[in-house]
Amino acid sequence: PRESTEDLTWFYLNCSIAKIRLENLTLFAKGGREISQARKNLVKFGIEMDVKWGTNQIIKRCFEIFKKGADNVLENLFHGAQSALNLGQFKKELEEIRRYAGEPVGKFLSGIHPCDWAVCANF
Repeated sequence: PRESTEDLTWFYLNCSIAKIRLENLTLFAKGGREISQARKNLVKFGIEMDVKWGTNQIIKRCFEIFKKGADNVLENLFHGAQSALNLGQFKKELEEIRRYAGEPVGKFLSGIHPCDWAVCANF
């Protein structure tokens, strides 16, 4: 099996047909459009896919999109946001990232729901 949109959708749909409930299990993902698209496909069938994105994968994706090189300060800010223990601290860390890396990076991160990668949103 591959991590393709089709394979993930097929797997979750067949588990649902077989009465294997995966909605309460979390998929820890290394990232990718395939998972995001499979998640959208499954919603059409009333199936929720709980995905948590790894911080290192978000950092890598950000560096790829915005052509930023590895930067310890920025990586520390990302990890600070991910490990924030409350929503106020999380928002403060996002604002620091926005100030340090620019509005496009801040907007990109704001597009990822806190429940998908931040500790504080999962208590």
